[in-house]
Amino acid sequence: MVIAGEQDLAEGQVTVKDMESGDQTQVPVEGFPGERERPTYDDLA
Repeated sequence: MVIAGEQDLAEGQVTVKDMESGDQTQVPVEGFPGERERPTYDDLA
């Protein structure tokens, strides 16, 4: 899941969360989705 909250966007990032494990990471907006058509958490973590 991708979370793009007001604070995330103000900081120029989005949060990517793995719904199975609950792990999450932040990725710069310009780096998402990158070269991937359908990125997964593992692609970005």
